[in-house]
Amino acid sequence: MTMRLLPLLLALLAVSMATATASGCQYHEGDALVDRLEALLPPCLRHAAAVDELQDLVITNELSRPRRPLAIAAFSSDSEALDGLAASLAGAYFGARRDGMRVVDVLELGLGLGDDDDAAVRHAKQTLRRALASTLQRCPRRSLLVLRRADALAGASLPVLDVLLDPLNGERATLQDPATGQELDSRGLVVLLLFRVDADADADADAAPTRHSWREFLMARWRDHGPVHEAFTPQAVVGRLTAGVRLLPGTTEPDECHGGDRAPAGAAVQWTFTAVLAALVLLVKAKGWAALRRALQKTPRKEEAAKPDVDAVSTKQQQQNEVDEKTKKEEEKTEEKAVKEEEKTEEKMKTEEKTEMKTEKKTEKKTKNKKEKTQKKKAEKKKKEEKEEEEAEEKLAAPEAAPVDKDAAASTSKGPTRRPRRASRGRLE
Repeated sequence: MTMRLLPLLLALLAVSMATATASGCQYHEGDALVDRLEALLPPCLRHAAAVDELQDLVITNELSRPRRPLAIAAFSSDSEALDGLAASLAGAYFGARRDGMRVVDVLELGLGLGDDDDAAVRHAKQTLRRALASTLQRCPRRSLLVLRRADALAGASLPVLDVLLDPLNGERATLQDPATGQELDSRGLVVLLLFRVDADADADADAAPTRHSWREFLMARWRDHGPVHEAFTPQAVVGRLTAGVRLLPGTTEPDECHGGDRAPAGAAVQWTFTAVLAALVLLVKAKGWAALRRALQKTPRKEEAAKPDVDAVSTKQQQQNEVDEKTKKEEEKTEEKAVKEEEKTEEKMKTEEKTEMKTEKKTEKKTKNKKEKTQKKKAEKKKKEEKEEEEAEEKLAAPEAAPVDKDAAASTSKGPTRRPRRASRGRLE
């Protein structure tokens, strides 16, 4: 019995291991992501304006439909502040495991170490493509690529940034896997470029890149890209970036602010299941041999020869029972899988409904404000027209009153002249 269940047990363990590996990438979205941003960003960044701007960028990208990649350039003279930003974003998206995060340090790409700059650039491009491809395959719905020391890209090494053009191409964002040639969807990609700037820039606000001047800062920095055989256009790369953020030096340095390129938890789960599988196989084999030995010792050979028909019937019945049990387990497993898929679909629909409700509320609020402004303008226009009509009526009434006064004055002036005439007539009579 134990030996016959071994194939079924192995199959179940293989399915469980595949499921655990496939679901190894877990990420937060919707309201959960907003709550984690509000909890993780303020302790890691000292600049409140940068915190608000980053929250707006991430939330806007999360609610945007259709999905688009997000690319942020962060500038600071403090490397710990930059690493704290990367760690806090990774924690907000993926939690402590950070399955979908990948960190690539420009200083480790081997640029500028040899005489052949073009060969070094090609090697660095290939390394960056492989890192992007592995991240997108590991976590296709949401992945984070952190490019540390992006400020080290200068002169002949700038064409390395061309690797980001297709993966950051809006609604059509894709990446061709260098190993298989497969087109990978990168619309869920978040790219964080970390730039170290001079400490003097923190004191001189005009010399440091800000949310309004970071494009001009990068264009001036990348204008002279040195003698390379490949054409490099700074405008193309700068145009793919969503926003730039300036970070002040210094962080509170909690544990969540220290992060890096951690090994994916999916691999650890896979190794764990492999070890458990091997242990169970050995255990089942040991129990099977022990049971077989006990059966041989207890069952006389004469009884086995005397009752062949009974043993054959019992064996067939046992096999039928095992088949029925296996079929029942498979049906239960199929039902459980269907229930889980329905629950997952319902959760996804609820999340989408919440997102749509938020978008509708924003639209209604904008429409209401616009309507109120329109009504206010109409009221002011009507009031202005009434005032103009009153002024016009007053102007029309003023000329009609003037002749009446003249006639009255004339009648008054003629009065004294008539009385002497009447007196003269009396004397004549």
